[in-house]
Amino acid sequence: MTFAGFDLSDELSQFRDLASRFVAERIRPAEAAAGPEARSIPGEDLAKLRSAAREAGLWCLDAPSEYGGGGLSVFDYVVVLEQACKHRFCFPHAGGGAFGHSPPVVLYAGGPEIIENYVRPTIEYGWTSFTAIAEPDGGTDPARAIRTSARRDGDSWVLNGRKLWITNADRARFGVVYARTDQGISAFIVDTEAQGFSTRTLPVIRDHWPTEIGRAHV
Repeated sequence: MTFAGFDLSDELSQFRDLASRFVAERIRPAEAAAGPEARSIPGEDLAKLRSAAREAGLWCLDAPSEYGGGGLSVFDYVVVLEQACKHRFCFPHAGGGAFGHSPPVVLYAGGPEIIENYVRPTIEYGWTSFTAIAEPDGGTDPARAIRTSARRDGDSWVLNGRKLWITNADRARFGVVYARTDQGISAFIVDTEAQGFSTRTLPVIRDHWPTEIGRAHV
């Protein structure tokens, strides 16, 4: 599609078409084979799709190229994403996870230790992560809705509260949880194996179910 005075570059058009073909030739057949009762692409099939997507250059497209991502601009990413989402299990991630899952964007502003321990491995190894802001008392309105608190306990922090409607918390390796401290609202990296960390699946009328998160010691 073109508009007066506006055309996609040849390179972007080709990349968009590449994503479209990948969805039509690889992802939709995998979804059809999974059957009508499936809620996601089976793990073995997804692993093969992920490998093929990497080879095709369709991996973590919105992540900075310096960390191993595709390095697409917001505009270019949206153009490609429009085609990458034309299939059954496109929520919450295009390709049903076949194209990777970039780390929470706040981590890009972290120091070298965060980059090396979380950002690069997430992109390289295909880790899944989550971002937890919303709570039972409100949606993603940090200034007023966040009631989860964080207090120091020696060299670590104890987070108390509940996060609701969180995507991927039940299958993630780690995530970022927003909580109130004496300094305001802070973002904490929480490994899902942390002491006290718990999740509860929330069945909804769609393929992907969100989760509720409980207390954690980090």
